[in-house]
Amino acid sequence: MPSQPPPERLDPGSPGARAALIQIKTLRQRLLDLSTRNKLISFKHNARSSKSFVRVIDADLQDLFEHVTSGKPLELVPLPHPPDEPPDEQTSEFRDALEEALLTDKKYLKEVELIEAEERDDSEAKIRSAERALRDRLRRKLKMPSRSDAMLTTNQWARENRINPEFELSGSKLSRRASQWQTLLYEDDLARRLRSIWHGARESQNEFGINTLNFVFGFLEWSPSTPSGEAAEVLFSPIILSPVDIRPRPRRPNAANGRLLLDSADQDSLRGSKEEYVLCAGDSEDPHVNLALKERLREDHGIILPEWDDENPNLEVYFEQLQHAISSHPNWSVRHFVTLSHLSFSRYPMWLDLDPDIEELTSVPPHLHPIVGELFGGKDNATGQGDGEGDSDRDHLQEDVPFVVDCDPSQHVAIRRALQGGNLVIQGPPGTGKSQTIANLIAAALDQGQTVLFVAEKQVALEVVFKRLAEVGLGDFILQLHSAKGGKQSVLRSLKERLETDAPRVDQGADARSREELAAIGAKLDAYAGAMNSLFGAVEKSVHDIVWDEISLKDKPVPQSLGAFYFEDVETWTRDQWRIRKEAVTEWEEITDLVKIYGVSERWAWVTADDLFVDEQSSILHLLGEIAAQAEALEKVALEAGVSRESLAYAALGKTVAEIESLGPRPSARKGMWSFAKRPTASKEAEAVYNAFSLMHEEAAWLQKEIPGIAVDPEVASRKFLRLDGLAQMLQATCQLTTYDDLSAERETCVSSISNLPHVNQLLNDLAILTRVPGLVTLSDALTFAAGVFSLAADMPPELIGRKTRLSDSESQRMLRDAAGEIDRANEAWIDLKGSLLASTCETPSSEILEAAKQLKEGGFLAWLRRPVYRKAVQLAKTLFGKEKTKDWPDLLSRLGACRADVERLEAHPAKDVVSHVYKGVDTDTAVVLTMCDWAEAVRAHTPAVAVSKAGVRDAMFAASEDLHAYSKALVEQGWPDVLKNLAALAQKHSASATELPAVLEKHVASIDKVLEICQELGLKHRIDAEYRDVVRGHLQWLAEASATIKSKSEVCGLLLPDTNVSKAEFKEVRRCIGVLQGSGLSAEQIERLGSDDGLALWEQLKSHQKGLDRARKALGTTLAEIQKLSGQTDQYAESWQSLALDALAKMARESSADPKGLNIRCNLVANRILTERL
Repeated sequence: MPSQPPPERLDPGSPGARAALIQIKTLRQRLLDLSTRNKLISFKHNARSSKSFVRVIDADLQDLFEHVTSGKPLELVPLPHPPDEPPDEQTSEFRDALEEALLTDKKYLKEVELIEAEERDDSEAKIRSAERALRDRLRRKLKMPSRSDAMLTTNQWARENRINPEFELSGSKLSRRASQWQTLLYEDDLARRLRSIWHGARESQNEFGINTLNFVFGFLEWSPSTPSGEAAEVLFSPIILSPVDIRPRPRRPNAANGRLLLDSADQDSLRGSKEEYVLCAGDSEDPHVNLALKERLREDHGIILPEWDDENPNLEVYFEQLQHAISSHPNWSVRHFVTLSHLSFSRYPMWLDLDPDIEELTSVPPHLHPIVGELFGGKDNATGQGDGEGDSDRDHLQEDVPFVVDCDPSQHVAIRRALQGGNLVIQGPPGTGKSQTIANLIAAALDQGQTVLFVAEKQVALEVVFKRLAEVGLGDFILQLHSAKGGKQSVLRSLKERLETDAPRVDQGADARSREELAAIGAKLDAYAGAMNSLFGAVEKSVHDIVWDEISLKDKPVPQSLGAFYFEDVETWTRDQWRIRKEAVTEWEEITDLVKIYGVSERWAWVTADDLFVDEQSSILHLLGEIAAQAEALEKVALEAGVSRESLAYAALGKTVAEIESLGPRPSARKGMWSFAKRPTASKEAEAVYNAFSLMHEEAAWLQKEIPGIAVDPEVASRKFLRLDGLAQMLQATCQLTTYDDLSAERETCVSSISNLPHVNQLLNDLAILTRVPGLVTLSDALTFAAGVFSLAADMPPELIGRKTRLSDSESQRMLRDAAGEIDRANEAWIDLKGSLLASTCETPSSEILEAAKQLKEGGFLAWLRRPVYRKAVQLAKTLFGKEKTKDWPDLLSRLGACRADVERLEAHPAKDVVSHVYKGVDTDTAVVLTMCDWAEAVRAHTPAVAVSKAGVRDAMFAASEDLHAYSKALVEQGWPDVLKNLAALAQKHSASATELPAVLEKHVASIDKVLEICQELGLKHRIDAEYRDVVRGHLQWLAEASATIKSKSEVCGLLLPDTNVSKAEFKEVRRCIGVLQGSGLSAEQIERLGSDDGLALWEQLKSHQKGLDRARKALGTTLAEIQKLSGQTDQYAESWQSLALDALAKMARESSADPKGLNIRCNLVANRILTERL
């Protein structure tokens, strides 16, 4: 095969190359994860990730490596399962006690009895659980250790079975077979882990076609670098990775104790714990160095890892070279661990390939490749190819492009563009033929002698396309390089098979014949489409539309009445003729329906019985005559009773009879009550009068109770109260009005303040002298400020008096608070340790103590012989804590070292200079320090630096003068700060200066005196606040409104008052009777006569008419029911008869009774429904 010409390159200065370079550098960094989140950099053997790895123990590292690289299968062996019971339960003493307890323990016997009574499937398990609880109680009774303490740990059990549990492989040669790799897991735990690992391997193969399962041989223990040196975090990074394959297989009958095996093979379904797992080295990749670790060490530390010898791999030699490469880091080491886990590094080769600085002769830097430049930099379409949308499907089919699977025109266009060398993107939802297009494109490219590289993110996409090509005989032309098929041995086998395959024979004329057949089929389809779209008859409707109309009408049969019609010469009908005939048929159907409805008399439509004989018809006619007579009689009785014309119907009279019956005797009432109750507004007027009368009495009683003076003359008292309210509203702007006593106290406060005003200026002058800050009198808030200064100066901490302090700035206060916290923590730690020390003090440096703690933690028994430093650490611990606490030495030394470090740090703390007179190391009284900070913070808050005078007072306060403290303390004891605050509050409330305040206060006192005088006149000795005055005003308003209502309705009040209980009962009963009469159907004239003052006789006559009305109505109802039953009359018709006016009902019944022929016709039509439907 001729060599490929060198690929085309872009100009490095072109826009496409520059854009591609920027994007590739950005995207390239996403491919390589060198952070500690990557397990290739930081592998954690912890419980959280325990399901994802298995560790090997008790073996030689080099032997394991040689076995796995030989391709031989291996098995992971679990630990033998330990006995279920602790050894101390096998003693004769315990067994005897257990046998006795099984027969005598009441709790155990009760539990067993309940379990056996339930008869459940898990009874045996519950009985075993009850026995285990009995054993635990027996252990406590015999004062034996707990079961968990008595059981051997996993490591102890391994040593009992002569298995070394350490993960650091020592290189010892054991008698175990080379294919048996020991783990520190029991059977169930190992099975669960291997099942999880197998699931992960199968998912990786199915989804992405890659194998991520590896045996890790060796880990590098190291620490990443930081600006201050190496970090305290210790990382474990895999060194050599050997890919392996895994599959499950049914458990062999001779498998020992559920041993789990691993091997390579295709994926099989998991069958629970009845399977073994088999594992061996895959043929896709050879063992290799962790490339992520290699790149991380090169970037961070400039360390170049030694190259791995693929031809003669040797772990021991490589680890020695690696240890030499990291010799500049004494804390780093190579750990001889072997771990099985999933580790993915598939993106690292991509990261290498995208290096923009690549300079190989046969390669083009990725950003200079034309396709990459077009992808990131765009393409000039000025001279580009057309999109081909104007080409017809037939034009596409004329091209000599072979198709191996089905292809529609849009897919054909895409294939043609790709074969022309264009770059394109094909997208679409599932099922739109993307895989078909790819298969056809590959086949077309092969036909042109081209080589195709097909890549996909997921393996399933590769499998779908390969399956399509293999089905059409192109499988031998495909070399699969994904998953296990990409291994060296697999590729060699595939190439060998291709070389040994004979070339297929090709029929050159078969393609031409297929195209001719396709053209002939296409011509037939075109002829069929032309015929279906041809126009029929004068109406010019296509055959396609006619067929579609016939299909849509298939489920709509021709009406029976149109069955005899037949139309000829329809092909000659024009569109107008079609419309005229359609309208004629529709009109004919409407006429037929009208004949069905109106061809018979509607008079007898209510007769629905289909078996009426002549005598039954006569009975119906007779009953109609009775209905007419009874309706006329009922109408007569109703008119005599005074029923209105609108209520003369059978249904309405039922309500009338019931309402009249519910009236009872005519209620007695005072004269004029019936006339008043008949008013439409009577209820509202009566309610207004009753409410006003009740309210007037309630308000008068409340006001007399609250304002005793109002009983003398309510109108005068009301005017006085309104004057009081006006004065109070003026006062409440400057004082709090709550009660009479509060107002009196306000007066006393004002009078006292007036007397104290002459002394205030003298206090302010004294303060200015003591602080050496003139002008304090001119401050707008001088009184408040002076009160605060005197209070703070009096509260000055004793430790500060006479000492100039450095607490004026916030930074010093923060520093002192931090120091106090550190002192408390150090003191707490020291107190906690003092009980463990032999001496009461410790002056040993912290560094020496911490070094000793480290030596004791890291050393073992042989360390005493090997390291003098270790012996020195032991001697120090013995001196400090004694021999009795040997086990606790490392922990006690660590705590003591930390405590001593805190003390040493406090000795150098800058806070010591600020409060040196109270500082005593860890014994410093931090409460005193915090009190000083709180006082300094209060001074800073009260003397802001924004005001010059106040800033000067701040300096004087922090000078801590004894004179200022003594003067202020005396003033505080005399209560002067409160006096100043009260004066400041009064000045602020009255918006008055110090010179204006005396006159303002005197005027204020005069107003208070006037209010107190009116309160005494009205008898107000309690609340006088605004809320209470609003309440009193409301009650006065309600009293006035109630009185006005009573005066405006004097006529009604004379009828209803003052005996409201009697009048309410009379009015209620009269209103009820009037309501019943108005809803009974009686005429308005009759209701008016019944409600007159002399309507008692008419009332008794109405009760007599009610009885006759009831008898006549019942007679008519009986007849109506008989005729409904006999004629099959529906409830709808019966209700319509009952709603007819009695005269109309009588007329209809008489006319119907005189038409026996119509009844006979109706009966015949009902009996012959088929004839009726035909008509």
